[in-house]
Amino acid sequence: MSNYTVLVTSAPYDDQGVSTALAFCHQLLADGHHIDQIFFYQRGIYNAMPAMAPPNDETNYFTAWKTLNQNHNVTLRVCMTAGEKRGVNANDIVPFEQTGLGEFFADLHNSKHLVQF
Repeated sequence: MSNYTVLVTSAPYDDQGVSTALAFCHQLLADGHHIDQIFFYQRGIYNAMPAMAPPNDETNYFTAWKTLNQNHNVTLRVCMTAGEKRGVNANDIVPFEQTGLGEFFADLHNSKHLVQF
């Protein structure tokens, strides 16, 4: 099976990018693949904000990513520069980790595939 890195640049609720990314990750894991990291960059960092309060009939993406992390031990990373620029508080985003692009690229070498949403 293959190793994947997933790059999420879509903000939740803007389009179907985030729901597609989440479904893709679940399918990869169900098919026996490994996800090295999910990196949230640019507007994608809004996925790591627990204060978002969608209506009950919509997916809470912070909770969905957190559940993926808890159930499959998938590393969730947020670009620290993009996060600081958009007001993300590192203390509020657990299990997401704030990291830099350098760490993202260093770990990217372990992955066979990079998929962006």
